[in-house]
Amino acid sequence: MTCLVLGYSSMQVNEVKKQIQAKRLDCFYTFTGEEIEAQRIYINKIAEVTNKPVKRIDNVKDAFNKRASIFKASNTYVCRDDMDFWKSATPIETLKELLGDNILILQMTEIDKRSKSYKTYSSQIVEFNYMDADTLYKYAHRACSMSDESIFSLIEMCENDYARILLEANKVCMYARAGDIDRDEAFLKLVEDGVISKPPKDAIFDFTDAFLRADIKEAFRLLDDCKNIGEPSLRIISVLYTNIKRVLQVQICESRDVCKTTGLTPWDVKLARKTVGCWQSADLVFFLKTLQKIEQGVKLGEVEESDALDYLMVSML
Repeated sequence: MTCLVLGYSSMQVNEVKKQIQAKRLDCFYTFTGEEIEAQRIYINKIAEVTNKPVKRIDNVKDAFNKRASIFKASNTYVCRDDMDFWKSATPIETLKELLGDNILILQMTEIDKRSKSYKTYSSQIVEFNYMDADTLYKYAHRACSMSDESIFSLIEMCENDYARILLEANKVCMYARAGDIDRDEAFLKLVEDGVISKPPKDAIFDFTDAFLRADIKEAFRLLDDCKNIGEPSLRIISVLYTNIKRVLQVQICESRDVCKTTGLTPWDVKLARKTVGCWQSADLVFFLKTLQKIEQGVKLGEVEESDALDYLMVSML
């Protein structure tokens, strides 16, 4: 078992995966990030390949001075949010001595990157962020084989949270089996009945969708919603610009391999195709230029931010 020489760059998830595959694990890791299910999977895999069973503890000190012997096996100790240990910034070489043949995985809900401990443990910190839809697709499909549309809808409803995806996928499988129906049908029924709930949508994305569909009346109504909830003008401009640009890229692409030509992901292309053709390409180019002009005007103080959205709609519609 090895401990890396410390630096100031965090460890990537793929690096841990390679260590697991090679069965050469470090003595200490700090796992953080919102993707809790992925953390759980990696913890269990580390325990499996090292033959050191998971033992959850309340304090890191409970893992110290517990060396393996003829009568006692070593463990993979897992502790969450031990702030006393974190603030101590114990040197890694000291940790290695205290842990003996054990492995310690500290799960931190949040990490202050200005802290001494962040600098001390930076090369042992692994951040587990939510995976993108294309990466999650294979895991979701493996958990519950459905049509692409249903799978991507499930991922979106679960807001890319792998644990939630697995939970809802299990509901679909059980409901389909109990009712002897197709899984896509089961999924739609569960969504319709509210068993699988849709997250509350941000008004800004509803506004953007209406705009891209050229539904002017609905766009004005949703823009008022954006104003009422205090959406910053520059954020609306940024989101609208990104989505218009994506639709334009797909709309004018003549290549059969849209992803390779445009650099967009399959999920981006799928979203863009929903509104391809609703506007002429020349209109989309005009919109992009207008958005750039308004954004620049706001930043230079030439356009009041409170007036930016009204100016936007008058200029573009």
